[in-house]
Amino acid sequence: MMQAKLSNSECYLNLSNKKKLVLENQLFRRVFIKTCEKNGCHPLKSSVTGIIQIPLWLTFTFSIRYLSGFQLYPQSDSNNLIADPSLNVPCSSFLLPSICTLAGLANVELACLRRPLFFNPKSNSVIPDPLPYNAVRFVGWVGNLALFACCSFFPKVG
Repeated sequence: MMQAKLSNSECYLNLSNKKKLVLENQLFRRVFIKTCEKNGCHPLKSSVTGIIQIPLWLTFTFSIRYLSGFQLYPQSDSNNLIADPSLNVPCSSFLLPSICTLAGLANVELACLRRPLFFNPKSNSVIPDPLPYNAVRFVGWVGNLALFACCSFFPKVG
């Protein structure tokens, strides 16, 4: 939408590529902040989801093979780009499971922050969380702690 508005602007068409990029970044920031204000949230709170989700995804995709300790592919004699012997080395430290657990727990708690709060207009107080929501939050905590226990204390194959 911003690109369509900018492409119709005479001023924008006369700018150099570097100045166009600066203008687009400024407009994106302005639109992002206005959208956050319109929805009644802080820009940092809106962007923290991306700040947590991207490292969480990278952590799990690149480290789950080390946590499992199982051989992911049969050893081959050919020199493939993916065939790296370090991919089959089991994790032997507490650091990687701890990081994965903390990232998972942060994700569970961020879901609590993203959820809208419901107010009771008569007493001017916040309505407590419904039971299914608390159950899902509890399962998230138990699941992440079980992942930590399995990755840390169970013997690895290999």
